[in-house]
Amino acid sequence: MTMTKHEFMTMTASMNPVDAQLYEKLRQVRKPELHLHFRGCLRPHILHELMLHLKDKPAYQQHGLLHKFPADVQTIIRDSAHVSKFIHTWQQTTDPQTLLVLCQELWQFPQTYDFFMSYLMTAGMVDEPQDLDPLIQYVVDYLASHNIVYAEIILSVSEYMMCGWTPAMIAQLCSRAEAKAQAQGSTLKWIFDFVRNFNQAESIARFQQLLDVEIPGWVAITLGGEEAKYPARDFQELYKLAAHHDIQLTCHAGEHAPHTSIIEAVDLLKCVRIGHGVTAVESRSTMDRLCRGDVTVEMCPTSNVYTQAITHLGAHPIKAMMQHGIPITIASDDPGFFNTSLTKELYVCMTELGLDWTEILTTINQGFNAAFSPLQHELHELPTAPH
Repeated sequence: MTMTKHEFMTMTASMNPVDAQLYEKLRQVRKPELHLHFRGCLRPHILHELMLHLKDKPAYQQHGLLHKFPADVQTIIRDSAHVSKFIHTWQQTTDPQTLLVLCQELWQFPQTYDFFMSYLMTAGMVDEPQDLDPLIQYVVDYLASHNIVYAEIILSVSEYMMCGWTPAMIAQLCSRAEAKAQAQGSTLKWIFDFVRNFNQAESIARFQQLLDVEIPGWVAITLGGEEAKYPARDFQELYKLAAHHDIQLTCHAGEHAPHTSIIEAVDLLKCVRIGHGVTAVESRSTMDRLCRGDVTVEMCPTSNVYTQAITHLGAHPIKAMMQHGIPITIASDDPGFFNTSLTKELYVCMTELGLDWTEILTTINQGFNAAFSPLQHELHELPTAPH
């Protein structure tokens, strides 16, 4: 059973024929995705494959699943009882079926913190770029199955480099993924996340190291991590350096911090794209700033519910922000962890959040327009209603 058929059958099983038809229509539309985390595409069966491979590596057996992380980071990860249980069970068993169940249970996050620690943990579960081939293949299959012809994928380079990766290894990973995507008809580019939990000096040092190697498809930088604790204003020199080297600028902002975080990212870091941006609706002046047309907001509704950036789906501000004239593109963020896809996000925006067909195509076109790499794709015409 192919991924496309499986996903279609899963999503449409409980739908009436009209909704199933709409979902399939959205899946077939040619589209871009500009906010997609590489490790966020992990699914339990992919992690299971990676974990079985680690069982053959003496360093993991002798020193544990977290041995690549500094001691203080290991402590932070283990603060999640959910993740600690996973680590302990993995260390104690060699039974493949038990490990598969363990991976499936990991995806049942009791709290948002458990998701973030699970995500962080996976950065240390690889030795070489080729170890991630199963995830690369899953990502390119995801792009092809949803007719995502162009994707900018976020790679948390600071987390990998903290775990011992060299710039050459990151370049090899990017090259392997780019080649597989091209073979399946998608164009893949990279946004490097320097993760704001690392200080600016560390991030600048890593940025300069990455400049020493040729990395195919690297087009931009971003800052993920704890937005409220590590504000954008503390990373101005990093962003100036990136701009000097013609690296494009986006930033996670307005996800778990007030609307002023968005303004800092736009006015201090000079970002032309904002990841999430849901708190923009707190301020009329921030909304007005975003509707000038020089900044695109990458919105991820399902993710915002899972990470508690919003209380429930109905509270999502995408409709209000679009009506205010803010350029928006829709993305899936971490589809593997949140059981979503770009098609599902578009479907939810229509059936739950009130966007019509013209508005959906507008967000798709905006994604093409806001891409950090020149595109040859023709934009979709904007009808007044689906037909």
